[in-house]
Amino acid sequence: MSAGKLLAYYVPSTHWDREWYEPFQHFRYDLVEVLDEVLDTLERDERYVCFQTDGQSIVIEDYLEIRPERAEQVRRLARAGRLRLGPWYTLPDEFIVGPESLVRNLEEGLRVGRAFGNVSRVGFVCDLFGHISQLPQILRGFGIETAYVFRGVNEDTHRAVFRWQSPDGSEVVTYRFGPREGYFDYGAKVRGAWETTRPFNLEEAAQRLMRTSTSSDSGPNSTSFCCSTGATTWRSSRRHRPCWTPCGGGDPMSKCSIPVWTSFPRRC
Repeated sequence: MSAGKLLAYYVPSTHWDREWYEPFQHFRYDLVEVLDEVLDTLERDERYVCFQTDGQSIVIEDYLEIRPERAEQVRRLARAGRLRLGPWYTLPDEFIVGPESLVRNLEEGLRVGRAFGNVSRVGFVCDLFGHISQLPQILRGFGIETAYVFRGVNEDTHRAVFRWQSPDGSEVVTYRFGPREGYFDYGAKVRGAWETTRPFNLEEAAQRLMRTSTSSDSGPNSTSFCCSTGATTWRSSRRHRPCWTPCGGGDPMSKCSIPVWTSFPRRC
């Protein structure tokens, strides 16, 4: 890669709480709206190469209970690697559940993902409030060699990329999202999703991307592995409208359009 060029990997995704400050069915209403548009976009725009379902597979089960007619479409996209399911069934709180529950959770998530034709082999644990020391050991037991984290990591000692080791010596190569915005770094720092009245400017976004990738938050070696992440946030999707921002690059993943949910309707 020539001097002055930045290799960026984007992860089109959504964070999904199945039930939190609203009941499950309320959040599922929003989920159906989000996945309707994701599936339509995957079909309509070949640049939007893939979508990752927050490391969970229960998301698709909940969706298909409302949209059973789209089951074959989900299978086709999953088999093509454009819809990344799992490896978890549902993201756990590692400190509340027992160790057997974590193992069974991964086992079920992988089973559901395989039933649709494809399953992610990335240890996606971005929204958990801390991590048990044996998690790399559990992940390696399922053939998972990498992990993505956000909370529960000391950013003073562990920067963007590090090897996470369990007491038994098992390791996973781990990428830590930014300590402030986490999995929404791209939306907040590059796309300017919080600046809801400001028109989108591609050149300005590119400059923000460069600043983000070289900031102290990103840590050493971040530009060679993952400089920022595109993500969708699901919150109140009836009020938050999607903007699809095309991005270029030599890597197949970077040929996606990046979905970023903004707080008010606006044109991209």
